[in-house]
Amino acid sequence: MFFIFDCNGDIVGNAKGYKTHKGAQTQCEKQGKIRTAIFAAHHLKEWPVNGIKHLYSIRWVDQPKSEAMRAFHAAFNNPMQSLNNLTIRG
Repeated sequence: MFFIFDCNGDIVGNAKGYKTHKGAQTQCEKQGKIRTAIFAAHHLKEWPVNGIKHLYSIRWVDQPKSEAMRAFHAAFNNPMQSLNNLTIRG
């Protein structure tokens, strides 16, 4: 998932992240709570005189896979073994 980080490295916006970079970028560009939080953090930070000033960054952060997703990948990568391990509950 893509996350929006302010200049201090704190996550801003949706705590669960965004599926696409474009979705996160759209949230940064439009007026609202996220943009206000980004600029508030930027104005409060003490910057070096000749330093590079970043308002925000959008970065990909790998998320741990759920148990269902791990089972799906195991079945997809090795279908015969997965069929042998299949338990039918009724």
